[in-house]
Amino acid sequence: MSASSHTLRRALSGLPVSIMLRVARLLIGLGLAAMLNRHLGPGGAGQIMIGLAWVAPLLCLAELGFNRLTVRELAAHPDAESEILGTTFYTRVITGIVLCAAAFGLSFLLEPSVRVLVWVYALLLPTHASSELLLWLESKGRLAEASWAQFRGFALAGVLMIAGVIAKAPPVFFAVTYVVESWSAIAILVWLHHRQGGSMRAWRWSGARSLKMVREAWPEMLAQLVMLMLFRVDTLMLGWMRGDAEAGIYSVAVRLSEVVYFVAPLLGSAFLPRLVELRKNDPAKYETRFSQYLGVNLAFASLCGLGLTLTAPWLVWLLGGKAFAGSASILMIHAWGVLAYYFGVARTQYLAAEHRLHANLPAVIAGLVCNVLLNLWWIPQWSGLGAAWATVVSYTLGWVVITALSPGLRPLLRLQWRGLAGLPALARESWRERRAFWNPRPAGIS
Repeated sequence: MSASSHTLRRALSGLPVSIMLRVARLLIGLGLAAMLNRHLGPGGAGQIMIGLAWVAPLLCLAELGFNRLTVRELAAHPDAESEILGTTFYTRVITGIVLCAAAFGLSFLLEPSVRVLVWVYALLLPTHASSELLLWLESKGRLAEASWAQFRGFALAGVLMIAGVIAKAPPVFFAVTYVVESWSAIAILVWLHHRQGGSMRAWRWSGARSLKMVREAWPEMLAQLVMLMLFRVDTLMLGWMRGDAEAGIYSVAVRLSEVVYFVAPLLGSAFLPRLVELRKNDPAKYETRFSQYLGVNLAFASLCGLGLTLTAPWLVWLLGGKAFAGSASILMIHAWGVLAYYFGVARTQYLAAEHRLHANLPAVIAGLVCNVLLNLWWIPQWSGLGAAWATVVSYTLGWVVITALSPGLRPLLRLQWRGLAGLPALARESWRERRAFWNPRPAGIS
């Protein structure tokens, strides 16, 4: 077995079950969304997306930008696990409670139908502290167990959603199911953490470590906030400029496009701890492995963009029916934002490994400003199509063009092309390894 193939297999060892569960969740979720869209229509679907879009920036702030830092710190300092997890957990709990109160107060500035949705979605704000439980399981190589915990929470919410559709419930009921999903998943994660030998009682908060992590993470937190605004500003602007129905039609295309986004963070989570280790102990191999990661990442993104474009009319009919027919042409455009998005996720993994997360902020700010300006220009003329084009252009500017213009980040593009060029050889090595595994030679035959 070659070193390249062995390392790739090691990095992806926890992914098959996780990907299977994510795919199952997405497929079931699409079925539930189809029922919900037909029940609520474009106007109701637009209300739900607008309500969530208002809370989304606060959800991003509640994360504090700790996720990649926690993975890196656990990999680099396993002896300080209790302090690392306790510090990030309790800091996030306090932040989530404060932001929840702020959301309730600010909601009175919104119209009543959106205000109630904001009240419900605000209950998600303290849940980000559970990320430490997920990261602990990932650091122990138990990615599958973490995925099962999330899937069970999703299953409970799915049952409630079906009941709501049958009972012809209003939009706010379906926002409640989302909150139930998150809190039930947390309860399962806590139980799983203790069953696997962990103890939250041993977690301790360190003011010094918290301050250090906040100082390092605030550029990443701000970058994530701006990036989330980049993801959701088009829906908000469509609702403001063209109404809830147009926002609902656009949201179906966005949801289908973002179905494939989940693989990029999974790949990053699988590779980052190993990359941090290699950067410290073997810089040459670190560069080789990172180029392989970039190649696999972009190849998968390209297949996703092509697949969504070719199947757009069928997917839209499946998800929303005739009322959402206008979503198909929007999806054909929006789908190609996946290329820049996957590169952006890989770019962030690189910056995390290099301790340079602050470099994310200028890129996403440039993307957000570009998106807002293009939306103001193109939405009045082309509605959802204009918003989709604005998304693709702004993603490309923020993550690809800015990288090419930044001297310190240009090596990423070189590694990207190196990874793409090496894909055929990597595929051949993986194929030979698989054949050797399933068809071992008898003893004594060389």
